[in-house]
Amino acid sequence: MATTATQAPTLEALHAKMDALAEQIGFLAREMEDIRRQREVWTDLSRDLSPVLESIYLLAVEHLDEMSPYVQIEDLLRFGLRFLRSARLLERVLQELETLYDMARDLSPVAHDAFVLTVQKLDEMEKKGYFALLRELAQTLDQLVSHVQPEDVQHLRQALVQVLDQARQEEGLDTSLLGLMRLMRDSDVRRGLALGLHLLRALGQWAAVRETKVEGRSLPAPNP
Repeated sequence: MATTATQAPTLEALHAKMDALAEQIGFLAREMEDIRRQREVWTDLSRDLSPVLESIYLLAVEHLDEMSPYVQIEDLLRFGLRFLRSARLLERVLQELETLYDMARDLSPVAHDAFVLTVQKLDEMEKKGYFALLRELAQTLDQLVSHVQPEDVQHLRQALVQVLDQARQEEGLDTSLLGLMRLMRDSDVRRGLALGLHLLRALGQWAAVRETKVEGRSLPAPNP
């Protein structure tokens, strides 16, 4: 009886070890099955990709053959080494680009509001006639440039300076009627007066056109 009682725990331990061994064998069998399936997947994938990779290889060989007069293997190796040496610099550049991108993304609403405000102001200026006036002024300057020579501007500047000098010395000016009549005998004075009168006539014609346009409008009634 003692021998039978002693053998019972030993058989139980043996059964436990056999169960553990069977479990490990099952686990290994499942792992082998997974490996077999993965190998089959890779085999099928490599078989499917083989024509594509072969085409890419032939295309690369063809292009490298065309580029051989311009690029050598040594050039590619040198470029690769230089690229590796510049990896840290490229990383810093990418970081700066990411920073700029984040900044632009943060400023995007502000830039949008500024753009909308600018468009509104430009539209308001267009309705008020600023741009039409600038176009007319530009055309006027073009006509002045085409009709007035630099020598004319120089003579005009000298004449203006002379007039200003005489204006500072009022005691030297003869403002009597006889003095003015003597000035009228000067051909330059008469020419200047004629030009002044022509200018006044042009201003009068412009004022008449403005008055005609104003009278043609439906003006609001005056307040009682």
